[in-house]
Amino acid sequence: MATKPITDLYELCVADSVDTQDYEDGSVPFVTSAETNNGIVRYVSPKAGDKVFSGPCLVISGLGFATVHTGMILPKGNGGDSCTVVYGKTPMSVSEYFSLAAVFNCLHKWRFTYGRKCGLNRLKDLEIPWPLPNIGNCLENQDRLAAGCLDNLKKESNERSGSKKPELWAR
Repeated sequence: MATKPITDLYELCVADSVDTQDYEDGSVPFVTSAETNNGIVRYVSPKAGDKVFSGPCLVISGLGFATVHTGMILPKGNGGDSCTVVYGKTPMSVSEYFSLAAVFNCLHKWRFTYGRKCGLNRLKDLEIPWPLPNIGNCLENQDRLAAGCLDNLKKESNERSGSKKPELWAR
């Protein structure tokens, strides 16, 4: 599969905001490096001068985890090494953003840590497979896929605990 530099295909925008505790509660999702809840840690009221972004877009956290967002978001700024917002240079569907997130997380997430943040300077040199794999069919069958993943997780959890009883998950 061929690859292309990420900057050939996507526009990379550095977030600009303050820390989460500096905001009052509101309706705009505040996105950070958290991997749970799609990176959203709370809903805030943006301050004047903050960069509020509209989806669909991809947000790559300072720890290199990519999430997809479809509405308005306020990504954590913190000097340019917290979140980078990614837009296609040509219009992209939400499923294409999901494909990009999956590819990025599989290929590049391991490169970044608290000691080696995922900032614009490190992102611009990365390459992405092109064309992106089409995960649209996976999204259409997401319920079946999620059920299969949950079954595997249950099985692995029971095996690790030494129990073969399905009761561990039957609550």
